[in-house]
Amino acid sequence: SAEHEDAVVIVSRTLTMKVGRREVKIPVRIYAPVDEQDHWRCEYEIEWLDRFRQGNGRGIDAVQALYVAMNRLGTEIYASDEHKAGRLMWLKPRGGYGFPLAPAARDLCEGDDKLM
Repeated sequence: SAEHEDAVVIVSRTLTMKVGRREVKIPVRIYAPVDEQDHWRCEYEIEWLDRFRQGNGRGIDAVQALYVAMNRLGTEIYASDEHKAGRLMWLKPRGGYGFPLAPAARDLCEGDDKLM
């Protein structure tokens, strides 16, 4: 879970990964933004099959921190070996994951993510 003991998950999404003939759930969690006095920080995590990834977004307020965290999360998913191998999905194969991507990463979008 996130850095602080009292961290609260505000949203989560479960992706699905093909492993052989099985489908394995890949939980994604975003925690409530935290006021760090001079900025806000919003933690996220991905519980991959073989590793646990944490990251965060930072901003001048909670909304910006959340938005940056979601962008980083989307970029991390698209940059993953699991995505590149075509083994990862949310609603349908190659249909996108429903996270926004920063302008520099927009060319990675697939499926419905192209509409966001």
